[in-house]
Amino acid sequence: MMAQKGNESRIRQVLPALSSRICGVLSGLDSNLTGDITEIRLRCGQPVVCTTADGPVFLPLTGGICRLPRPGLLYAQREDLEETFRRICEYSVYTHEKEVSQGFVTLRGGHRAGICGRAVIEEGQVRSIQEICAVNIRIAREVKDAAAPLLQGMQAAGGLRVLREGLLLAGPPGSGKTTLLRDLVRRLSSGALGTPLRITVVDERGEIGAVWEGIPQNDLGLCTDILTGCPKALGIEMAVRSMSPEIVAFDELGTREEAEAVSRCLHAGAAALATIHADSPGALARRPQALQLFRSGAVNRVAFLPGVGQAPLFLSKEDIYAEMAGTAGFGRSGGGHRAVLLRPAAHAHRTA
Repeated sequence: MMAQKGNESRIRQVLPALSSRICGVLSGLDSNLTGDITEIRLRCGQPVVCTTADGPVFLPLTGGICRLPRPGLLYAQREDLEETFRRICEYSVYTHEKEVSQGFVTLRGGHRAGICGRAVIEEGQVRSIQEICAVNIRIAREVKDAAAPLLQGMQAAGGLRVLREGLLLAGPPGSGKTTLLRDLVRRLSSGALGTPLRITVVDERGEIGAVWEGIPQNDLGLCTDILTGCPKALGIEMAVRSMSPEIVAFDELGTREEAEAVSRCLHAGAAALATIHADSPGALARRPQALQLFRSGAVNRVAFLPGVGQAPLFLSKEDIYAEMAGTAGFGRSGGGHRAVLLRPAAHAHRTA
């Protein structure tokens, strides 16, 4: 209930970024309904859609919500998209030009408005986005203590030593990777493993710290520094050179260049804590970026997240290699995942 109230108040923060007509409809919803909303999507000429944990919902003009399309829904018109875009940019598109060219704008409170439209390309780079046809406002949320099960597993397996070996948080979209990373950084930076750790967060898209005008809107702990808006590969190297971190944390490892930058962290004495998309442990084994990290020694552990609210499945890099050979059991019991941290080179000692 407390989490729902906190989320409802955050949604109230984003309402001024919407067109007055759409803002009016959402403002009239009961707080018990708005507290479940995680995204607000506007598509030109289509119904306004809000995302909740139970799936998408539509907004009847008569009030309330409905799960399936029907006549009489709130539609986003061209005028709504234009007004919303101006409000998102605080009526100064020029000052938000760099963000817009990357496809999003960070709002007060750390919320993020994703933007689609006609891209203007100059010298192979997106210069701006015009003729806005869709806006997706993602509600920035904190779930404190989300990392508690992960920390328990780490402590049982050796605590700080496990973290210093490098850790990937892997899972499919929507499995809670960023939420878990955010809370893990907060707790590690505040001494959850016995001593506060110096952590630098390379927050390229502003989703971890939700920084607005230089101030993190999310709590990332007592000993965390944040580098926002910088490409991850460059940001990782800058962090290692200038901030002397014990841990470098970032979201969504995606390119070989980023993997190479993480590998260089190892030689500078910093450990990596990152997320990566993978629908299954087997899919992770086929990601060249992940394999590059395992082979370099920059990452030796994986916490796989099957889905929101489900216990993480801990794997060593040897388990990933075994998956490549088709021999890994991944600690399953009765068809379900078990939160057991496997020792690096000891398949014979695995708890099945």
